[in-house]
Amino acid sequence: MMSSRFSRRDFLKTAGTAMLPLLFPRQALGLESLLRNGKKPNVLVIVLDTLSAPHMSVYGYPRPTTPALEKFAERSIVYHSHYAAGNFTTPATASMLLGCEPWTHRAINLFGLARRDQVERNLFRRLGDSYHKIAFTQNMLAELLLRQFHADIDQHLPFTFSSRDLTTLGISQHLPNDSVASFYAFDDFLATRRENDGPLAGSPLLGLLDILRKERETVESDAYPLGTPFNNYYTYTNAETFQNILQVTEKARQGDKPYFGYFHLWTPHEPYRPRAEYLGKYKKDGYEPVAKPEHALTETNRAEKNLLRLRQTYDEYITDVDADLGLFLEALECSGALDDTYVIITSDHGQLFERGEHGHNTALLYEDVLRIPLIVSVPGRSDRVDVRTPTSSIDLLPTLVVRLLGQVDLAYPGIFLPGLGGIEDWDRSLFSMVAKDNSAFAPIKHASLCMIQGTKKLIHYAGYGEYDGKSELYDLADDPNEMKDHAAGDQATTARMRDELLTALEAANQEVAQSS
Repeated sequence: MMSSRFSRRDFLKTAGTAMLPLLFPRQALGLESLLRNGKKPNVLVIVLDTLSAPHMSVYGYPRPTTPALEKFAERSIVYHSHYAAGNFTTPATASMLLGCEPWTHRAINLFGLARRDQVERNLFRRLGDSYHKIAFTQNMLAELLLRQFHADIDQHLPFTFSSRDLTTLGISQHLPNDSVASFYAFDDFLATRRENDGPLAGSPLLGLLDILRKERETVESDAYPLGTPFNNYYTYTNAETFQNILQVTEKARQGDKPYFGYFHLWTPHEPYRPRAEYLGKYKKDGYEPVAKPEHALTETNRAEKNLLRLRQTYDEYITDVDADLGLFLEALECSGALDDTYVIITSDHGQLFERGEHGHNTALLYEDVLRIPLIVSVPGRSDRVDVRTPTSSIDLLPTLVVRLLGQVDLAYPGIFLPGLGGIEDWDRSLFSMVAKDNSAFAPIKHASLCMIQGTKKLIHYAGYGEYDGKSELYDLADDPNEMKDHAAGDQATTARMRDELLTALEAANQEVAQSS
């Protein structure tokens, strides 16, 4: 429910929209030119799963992991402090597509779904009939959300759209009338194998077939010494996936309507499987990341040597993906698509290789798992703009609505992205959380919560036994590696930020309770 009060956030939204032609005259005129010719711009969103901004050379990482994106950035708006609203796919993707924090949409559990009363807020529906809407993902957690939004998607590409060989059961995709329920009843229960789930399948026969097929997932080749890329369901290659996306979007460009395309890829999510030419690229390259002490809430308890090895392969895989992405972006430019299409490169969340933790299915909310890329190419733009104020994944939806439809919607908590109609705001508060073990239907009491305001970052833990009620405070300007906790030394800032964070959480809990 939208507050009746006209908040500071609402003022920034309306002020930013009114000042768009004044602050960004060339961009505004370019958009007006498209509209004057009767053509709205196309939109292509590429989500690279588990891509951490601190591991990308376009954001200053010492290893040259993203040369293609560095080139692309020279004609784009580059957001340096862009944050995911959650630290794994379900809450993070739902926040991006619904434009609100996880404590509102409640898609907070592994393989969870958004609340029914939130589904109609999704970006596809919000764009209405003005756009031909295309969606695809290689991540089953994101696919379940897209299935919730299926009625609002004109072209929902099959989960196996880019597959080479299906290695697990896929009954639900053949039952479109209720593909979400059939996933839980058949695919998930009977045969799906996941490291973080129970080891036994509901069907002994299908479970056995899964085990027998496992060897196919890790078959080595000259091109892929560690095995072909695999997403727990099928093998694929990034080159073929980008080629398929190019074919779909080029066809859509010829349609009667502009298109909005959302393509959520699996890479560089683990297992990390770079091609032979990239494997070993950063071995003994002299780079030594800061060693950080193991956290009390780490879940993987990896030794530092093991974390360094995993980090190296992850960085090599990012470099591999960047090469194919670069060829894809060059093809867009050659086709003229960059002249009439917003191209948005982002991620759902990042990845941790620190404090004994590897991965993102964790209670930890440090920079490497929350800070994600956002690079936006605007039709007709040829210069680079760098935005350093903190922004959130929930900002993408309201920004697209105002840019594409010319409508300001105050029902969404995000603001308009600076460079795309918004105003830079260092005093704004951003929120992220993980509550994977908390019931989606109960008040959130067991969670890690994060608030970012300017360069200050607060992490607060609730419901973790002896860690319950503890907070950490970092100054990212002086300490980007989050090595010095100021919570004890700056109790006033810690208390102020914690009170604001918990007040926002309590308001969300009460709103959910009242609407249940």
